[in-house]
Amino acid sequence: MKVMRWLIALVLLAGGVGLYLYPSYHHATQGAEIDELALAMQALESSEERVPSLNPKQRAKLEGAIRLDIPSIGLSGPVLETTTAENLDVALTKVAPTMRPGEGNLAIAGHRSFVPGRLFNRLPDVEPGDVVTITDPADGTIYRYVVEEEWVVKPEDVSVLEPTETPSLTLITCTPIETAENRHIVRATLVDASAKEAR
Repeated sequence: MKVMRWLIALVLLAGGVGLYLYPSYHHATQGAEIDELALAMQALESSEERVPSLNPKQRAKLEGAIRLDIPSIGLSGPVLETTTAENLDVALTKVAPTMRPGEGNLAIAGHRSFVPGRLFNRLPDVEPGDVVTITDPADGTIYRYVVEEEWVVKPEDVSVLEPTETPSLTLITCTPIETAENRHIVRATLVDASAKEAR
């Protein structure tokens, strides 16, 4: 009987330690995959000779991807073509895969993440007047948007995805970070598009 108690105590202790350490493990592996995708995106955007260094999984994940930069919050990362739970765990994603930068209302979703600076963690810090750029590695075009407004909606309010009169960018994340019961929206308007500068 005493041995059984010790065994149960050890199992409970191991389970508790596992539950305690899992978030750290998840953040570390998620961070590694986010960094790996960012480097793969850079390789895709740079010289053609480096593109073959992408592994098949990276190449498939980055098919049709674009890059989003928000200098005011230090965010730069890939926006994957499709929104899936797996993709949202490691990157920002397009809500509608067929939408292209510079056309209609391009909506991009992303998790807040509890890690500062990761994914859309700092999206609520974006303010009207901030610049947001989208780089399309397919043709090298850089689209520059300026933030017009931000607001909070309920998750069932999908009006933020409706077409806009001018080319717009709608950024969507959960808020508040602890409960994710609402959606924080940032809307930016296209101000110009230009070919990527030669390196």
